[in-house]
Formats: sequence, C-alpha cells, structure tokens
Amino acid sequence: MNFSRFLKYLAFMMLFVVVGGYRFGTGDHVSQLPTVIHFFNPHLYITDFAHQMIFPWYVKSGLFISLAWFSKLTHIRLEYVFFVVYCAVLYGYIAWMDEFFEILGIRKKTRDLALLLLLPYSHLFVSISHFHLVTLRLVPYFFVLPLCIKAMNFFLSDRYLYASLTASSVFYLHQQLGLILFGALFFPLFLEVLRSRDCLKALFRLSIPFSFFFFIHFSFMQLFGSYSGYPWFDTDWGNQLFQMVKFRVPHHLLLSHSGMLERTSFVLVLAVIFSALTMFLKVQNERMARRLIYMAIGLVLCCIAGFIFTKLVPLPIAFNLYLFRSDVLLRIMGFASFALVLDRMFRNINLLRTIRVIFIVTAIGGLTVCILKDNIRIFVPRNELVSISKCIKRNTPVSAFIMASPSLKGLRLYSERSVFVSWKSHGLFFPPDVAREWFYRMKLLCGMEKNIPCQGTPCRKVCQKNFETLSDERLLNIATRYNVNYLLVSRNRFFPFERVCQNNRFVLYRLR
Repeated sequence: MNFSRFLKYLAFMMLFVVVGGYRFGTGDHVSQLPTVIHFFNPHLYITDFAHQMIFPWYVKSGLFISLAWFSKLTHIRLEYVFFVVYCAVLYGYIAWMDEFFEILGIRKKTRDLALLLLLPYSHLFVSISHFHLVTLRLVPYFFVLPLCIKAMNFFLSDRYLYASLTASSVFYLHQQLGLILFGALFFPLFLEVLRSRDCLKALFRLSIPFSFFFFIHFSFMQLFGSYSGYPWFDTDWGNQLFQMVKFRVPHHLLLSHSGMLERTSFVLVLAVIFSALTMFLKVQNERMARRLIYMAIGLVLCCIAGFIFTKLVPLPIAFNLYLFRSDVLLRIMGFASFALVLDRMFRNINLLRTIRVIFIVTAIGGLTVCILKDNIRIFVPRNELVSISKCIKRNTPVSAFIMASPSLKGLRLYSERSVFVSWKSHGLFFPPDVAREWFYRMKLLCGMEKNIPCQGTPCRKVCQKNFETLSDERLLNIATRYNVNYLLVSRNRFFPFERVCQNNRFVLYRLR
C-alpha cells in the first residue's frame, strides 16, 4: 500500500470515529466485560449464576480477554486498548472495503465517494437483524467484519487457500459469522463444481483448511464439555427457547418481529445487489458476477432457514447460529452494489471537487458534534447508576449478592458484584438449566409469572414498572429464598435496614 492510500484511509477512519461516535462500557459491553473481570479476579461474581458455565463465557469473550491480557502486560488502561483496537478495526474495514470496490472495477473517485456514504448507509438502511455495519463500540461481530470482507476479496481473486484461512480466523473469533461466511463462499464453488469438475480443486482448497480448523475447535469444545450434551435438535427445548427469545431478543432472531422499515431495507438491498451485478458486472466479468449472485443467494437461504427453524419448526441450533446475521454480509454486498450503481451514474462527471467539498463539510460537522455532544467517550460515562455502582464496589464485600431491577443495564459491570438477574446479561444460549433459571428469575422480578404481556424491548420498560410496584414482603421473600444480602431500589422506597449507599436515584440496603 502506498503512503497516499494510508493517509486516505487514516483520514476516513478519523472521520468515522468523530462523526459516528465511540462508546466504552455501555451497550453489549455491560454483559461481555464482567467475563474479563472474572477471568483475572476469580473471587468476583462467585454467587452469580451466569458464571456457573465459565468455559462457554470465556469462549464468547475470548477477544476481550486477549485484549485484557495485553492491557495487563503493557500496563496500558483497558479503555485505551479498546479505543486503539476499535480504530484499527475501522481502518482495516475501510481499506478492505476499498479493495473490494477495486476488485469489482469501480473507479477510484467513485470509491472515495462511496466510502463517505458508508456511515449514513449503515444507519439509514437498517437491517432485519438490527446489526449496523459500523458500530459505536468494539464488539466481537464488528471486530471480524473486516476479516469477512478480506475473505471475500481473496475468494473473488481466486486465492482460495487464503480465503479459507481468513474464514477460519473469523470462525475462531465469532463462530456464527464464521460459519455463515464459509457457507457464502462454499455455495458458489459448489454450484460451479456441479456444472464443471474443473472447479473441484478450488473447492478442496477452500474447504479442507476450514474443515480442519472446525474439527479442531469442535473437538476442543467437546473435550471441555462446552458443547457436550446440548440439545441442538430438541424441538421441545426449541419451543421453550422460542418463548424466551420472544420475551428478550425477538428483533435479532425472529423475522416476524422486524418492522416494515427493516423489511423494506432488506428488499431494497437485495434489489440493488441483483440488478447491479446483473447489469454492470456481467458486461465486464460474467464469472465474478455469477459468483457474487450465488453468494447473495446463499446468504438469503440462511435468512430463510433462520425463519423456518426459529418460527415454524423451532430448533435450538438455529437460535444459536443467529442465522439472520447473514444479513450483515448481505448489506456489505448491497453497499458494494450501490457503489457500482454510483460508478455507472457518474462515469462521465469529475467528482474530485465534489468529494473534497463533502469531505471538508462532513469533517467540520463531525468535529462540531464531537465538541458539542461529547461524541467520543473512551471511558464509562458518569451517571446515577455508575455513581451508585462505584459506591457499592467500595462499601460491600466481593461476595455481595445484589437484587435490583432487572432492567438496569451495567450494575454487574460497574459494581463488580453479583446480581440476581439482569436483562442485558441473559443466558438464553447457554445450557438449558442456565437459560431456564435466567428466564424464571426475570419473570419473578418482572411480575410476569402468570403471563407475559409484551415482547422484546417494550418488556424492559414493563419490567422496570412492575419491579417498582412489587410489595416489600414479596421482595424480601425472594431475597430470603435466594440468600440475597443486598437490595437496590429507587430512592422513594423505604425498608427497615441499614443504608449502605444512596444518591438522587437509588438506595442500597444491607439485608443481612
């Protein structure tokens, strides 16, 4: 890569961070980072049922544990490590997306314009799986997206061994996306082999390395009991999971719970992919167009399988595979196809001056957002929940077991103490006993033991409201039954116990 390209990608990366924003310690971090804390401090969370299945948690958060090791060895704060890695991932994302455009034959000026539009495309064209192409924080699926693009680039350049090894890396970091990616690469070659045996060698080059690493991973997981005994194809457990998923994450796993906007975006993306590839690439490279169309078809088939085996015939393996995440790869292909359309539309127009103006205006606007709205937050933002959590950390023993509203997001992370149950830190895809226990505790504190009057995100608000209206007697009975020794409630509730911490919103009582 020449120096001018390096500077261009660096400029785009900085622009994306400034305009798009960055967050640490919020969102999915509140359920992922406690695993890192427990890994380095095993005496923490010892009464937390979510850590009863320790090894699967380590597998899920292996990326963050690796970054935490680096932080520990170098004595660099974890917040800084996360931010630098996020920027590096974003840089690789931009660079390899540009490479993807180049492979498709898109001109440089159009590629630059398309990269400028990547951020609004990510948020305006919402996905049926509710995953953005560019996220506000470092999370595992975003970490591997650049590698997914690179594997597709290797594949389109006929470098099948490298594509397979890259897909294997994705699989080790994110099992669901790794399998979906490999399926998307395997499907076109498989169809070509059916038409002509000349592609058999390419299919072997793609399949054998990935299959080898998959076998090693699966054997390793079986050895440590992570997958052993899980009812992957048990329809009874699938139906139970379906009810839990409707309660907690229908927007990620059930197509029927995606809104009209998401479905419309999905159809538009598919229309752009197939029309652009058929009209434009077929003229230049019919073989590449055919492969990309087959890849898109393979990803659509994943979505169809996700609908059938979660909604119609619920199977646990379909829930665990998160098949609708194939929509993330589809949207990358959709964006590349959109860039093809732009290239054809502006083929005879000099876009250099327009691109520079857009870049400068966007950069100024982004800096304004950064300055006025605190758009980049490298550290955990201060609020009432964080404040009370810090007090809990200072004034309670590490064995503290806290009961609080399940709707609170981050109490477990910020206080470094076990909590009775949490909306964000669910156990749906752990072994059935852990998932059932999580669901039972949620219904217990949300006042939904007899019926669940909501689905998805609205349930969190209902849960908060119901918890606040639970009687004192019922709260204390639950606390006694589960040996809870601390109770966190809103400031306007009063119990005849010692107050350990309090602020304008919360008060923590010591029960025993």
